[in-house]
Order: sequence, then C-alpha cells, then structure tokens
Amino acid sequence: MEFSELIYKRRSVRAFTDKPVTREEIDRMLEAATRAPSACNMQSWHFYVVTDAAVRARFAEFCAPWAATAPVIFVICTDGDAIMKRFGERARLFVHQDTALAAENLLLCAADMGLNGCFMGAFDADKCRSLLEIPESREIVALIPVGEAQTESPLRERKPMSEVVTYIGEDDEPSNSEKDSRYLLRDTVIKHARFENINMTGVEFDNIKMADGSFNNVNMTGVRFSDINMTGASFGGMCMNKTKFGCVDIREASFENPDLAGTSFKDCNFSNVTFEGCTVDGMTIDGVNIAEAIEFYKKNK
Repeated sequence: MEFSELIYKRRSVRAFTDKPVTREEIDRMLEAATRAPSACNMQSWHFYVVTDAAVRARFAEFCAPWAATAPVIFVICTDGDAIMKRFGERARLFVHQDTALAAENLLLCAADMGLNGCFMGAFDADKCRSLLEIPESREIVALIPVGEAQTESPLRERKPMSEVVTYIGEDDEPSNSEKDSRYLLRDTVIKHARFENINMTGVEFDNIKMADGSFNNVNMTGVRFSDINMTGASFGGMCMNKTKFGCVDIREASFENPDLAGTSFKDCNFSNVTFEGCTVDGMTIDGVNIAEAIEFYKKNK
C-alpha cells in the first residue's frame, strides 16, 4: 500500500471482531514501533503486549470497557533512565515524544495489515501498573488496543490547512496544489458504514464498497465518486452540490428529500426505479420533457 493511501486508511477503532491477531502481526507492529525516531537514539520506550484473555478482561476495570475486547493490547511506557541521567529533567519531554512517535508507527503498521486500534490516554495508571507489575521507573503513556474492526469507520474531517499551518518566509501563500488538495479514499471496504452530521467536502472515493451504508445530514459538496458499490445504501439530509459520480452501483438505494436540481445523468440504468412526490419541472430524458409527458398521460389515460 502506498503511504499516501495508508495515512487515510488508519482509523481510531473502538469495536473489534473475535479474529485473533497473530504473533507475526504483533512482531511486525513492534518492529515498526521501534523503528521510530528517538532522542539520541536512546529508544526511551518499553512495550507490554497483553494477549492473555483473562488479563485483557481486567482492563475494563480501569479504562473504557471496549478496550478489553481487543485481541491484543499494547501498553506503551517510557524507559528514560539513561537519557534522564544525560540531560536531566528537561529530557522528560524527550521520552514522551519518543513513545508518541513509536505509537504512531505501530498504528500505521496495523492499518497496513488491515487492522486498526485506538490511542488511549484515559485510564487509571495505578491499576494498570498493579495488574501488569510495571515498575515505578516506567511511566505508562498510552494503551493501544488493536484488532480487526467490526465495521469500517468513515473518513473523519480534518481542519483546513489555513487553520493549522503558518508559513514564515517567501512562500507564505498556499500553492495551487494546496488550494485544490482533496482527501482520497481508495480500494476500501466499508461494511455497514454510518455517516452522520459530518462535512465531507472535497473527498474523493475510488473503488469503494460501502453496501448497506447510511448517510444522514452529510455535506458532500464537491465530492467525487468513482467505481462505488452502494447497494442498499440510504441517504437523508444530504447536500451533494457539484458532486460527481462515475461507475456507481446504487441498486436498491433509497433517497429521502434529495434536491437534484441541475443534476445530469448519462448512460444510467433506472429499471424499476420509483419516483413519488417528486418535482420534475425541466427534467428531460432523451429529449422528452418528463413533466409534459406526465401531464399528457394524466389527460389521456
């Protein structure tokens, strides 16, 4: 998988299937984590890998219960004695940075293998320490449950670059490519996806299977769809201004209160499609004005 696709593949997942994570997959994630940059290459981290079902079940006592359902839980700790002796108290920041970088590598590696996890900072560190017998010299920074997601989570909106980036120098104006940059989701299966109350402006979907998905109160202005299977999907409260669809399969989909004014359809299959309570003023099919044809039919049936 290309890195440009991988960064959009990673999700924060909070519901897992029963499929186990293999030792080979765990080792790959740990290898990726330990390849992260670290201050002075002192690698000020230590990883506890919890696969024992009985021990994992007890995580529900000191963190969100869903974490205990993951087939493996990584507990990421600092191990900064060496660098603290070298640089003193100011090195405390370094060891936290090291663990954060390692955690991101681990999560990206999981996504690359079709798994996902969640970086957790809300937990009772004392209870976790007691359960795993972690020495006081190691600070527990994060828990990362990892496994196969029960459902594919939608791509979540990020703040625009203009809000989070400040250029200092001659190139302080965004380039045309930055102005026109779009999110991209490609070659993905999204099972029973639910999109609700989100802004997906400018997202591109390519070769996506999202059968039985539901969309409600979603802004899809300028979104591009290509080679999409939306069999059984439902749509409500949608804004799709200037959206483009190509090679889209939406058989048995349902649309509620859509505004399709100005939309054009080409080479489409509308067999057995039902329209009820729809305004079709100005709509033509192969040059035939539909409103006039309906009126003619009513008068002459």
